Amino acid sequence: FLTVVNRSPLGNQSGLNNFIFGKAATMTKADLMWLFISATIIILVSLLLYKEWKLLIFDPVYAKGIGLPIEALKATLTVLIVMTIVTGIQAVGVILMSALLIIPAASAKLWTKKLSSMLMLSAIIGGVSGITGTFISAMRTGLSTGPIIVLVAAAIFFLSYFISPSGQISKFRRKMQFRKQGELG
Repeated sequence: FLTVVNRSPLGNQSGLNNFIFGKAATMTKADLMWLFISATIIILVSLLLYKEWKLLIFDPVYAKGIGLPIEALKATLTVLIVMTIVTGIQAVGVILMSALLIIPAASAKLWTKKLSSMLMLSAIIGGVSGITGTFISAMRTGLSTGPIIVLVAAAIFFLSYFISPSGQISKFRRKMQFRKQGELG
């Protein structure tokens, strides 16, 4: 689709490249200020409403029963999610934004069942992916930063998939122990 649009007479004016791949390398001071303000608002509101959202997500009936403003909390959460996506797409593009919303959270879920730990671990995995991917792409000419970050995040996910406490190796070990116990008993 990108190739078709770019080959058309108005292809360069479409802004599709910036939408798909972002414009991190060409961000202005105003873009960075918007990114900083958005991130600050998102983080502060998330920290302030963490307990309420946790209750709303895991037990909405109880949350409604104790009088939490369910619709207002849902609306606030939706607004913050949209802010996060819009801000992220502007900076890094839709592909990298999609990957960074999904892969770190999926990786963190393999390591812990506690929500607060999962949120922190997800942030760490996303940060490590971004820093490592940027470093690798800077070491070699011609490597695009976004795809390298996605590959690093994917590598962390696959490692987590195999070596985490709920990963495939642990499942295989438990299965073998169960079989041994069955043979002994």
